[in-house]
Amino acid sequence: MSSSDEPVCYGFDPEYSEAELAEMEERRAAIDQEVDVVREDAPDPLPAPDRMENNDWCLCGNCPVMPTVVECVCCRELARCRELQPEGCVIDAREFGEVCLTVAVLRVFHIARRDIRGHRRHVPGELENISYRFAGYKLFTYLVHGYLGKGVRRVVPACATTRIRLEFPEDPAVYVGFKYGDDGEIMEVPEQLAI
Repeated sequence: MSSSDEPVCYGFDPEYSEAELAEMEERRAAIDQEVDVVREDAPDPLPAPDRMENNDWCLCGNCPVMPTVVECVCCRELARCRELQPEGCVIDAREFGEVCLTVAVLRVFHIARRDIRGHRRHVPGELENISYRFAGYKLFTYLVHGYLGKGVRRVVPACATTRIRLEFPEDPAVYVGFKYGDDGEIMEVPEQLAI
């Protein structure tokens, strides 16, 4: 193969002027500042152990007893949830239903996620409930917290988790629950979700 026949890697990538590169860097720095502000809004990563086996900690009236202490968080404890739904429970917010429970939105999330990651597999017409739940949790996090950055996780409040599980149940009803990444790293995602 002659040198003219060899593929040109990155041959179609755009070329930027120094001014454009500086502007992009300023935008990235502004986003990083916003992310730092979002991270400060995080609840205590481990709620008090007295939250186990009761839901006395629930302020919205919709949180069930959760299996682990870390999942015992009510939407009313999060300032950003209170902004989204000033009264009552976050699951009553119009945006929650439209974004986190609408099958078409959840499918588009999976298509966009595959596209961003470079996967070109076809998304099946009907996804499994585990995929819908995963999308619902992720979109809830974006809706409430915005972009958090790689490996940064937030617990979805018990009321929102339960509502998503009711819409997209598992049979039998055995759920993984919240897991921290190892040393802040993103945990391995099951293959059907790694799209």
